[in-house]
Amino acid sequence: MKVAIPVYKDRVAPRVGFADGIVVVTLRKGEEVGREVLDLRGVGVLEIPRVLAEKGVTVLIGGGVERPLEMMFRAYNIDVIWGVIGNVEDVIALYKANGLFRGIGPCRRWRRGRGWRKF
Repeated sequence: MKVAIPVYKDRVAPRVGFADGIVVVTLRKGEEVGREVLDLRGVGVLEIPRVLAEKGVTVLIGGGVERPLEMMFRAYNIDVIWGVIGNVEDVIALYKANGLFRGIGPCRRWRRGRGWRKF
């Protein structure tokens, strides 16, 4: 399994489009067996789902993902866990311990006609 985390410095990027790069962690039986950092210079935001799918990524963990971009990730069979903030190493450790799930963090989504709402 490969997990991708958009990063800004040593933290989870607040939005995929603000990321300096993406850390791709390969996990087997809950243990890290590989890691690579993808440089996003020259890669458009809408190209990121395809690039990650070509790398074999199946999970994206991020601070925030706009709904259309989230749909693109899902079209490439990449599950999205959004609303996560913090240090990248801490987030990886929490994910390996099954402590992350969709909407865990403070990000809010706009719901037409209903105002701000946490999921």
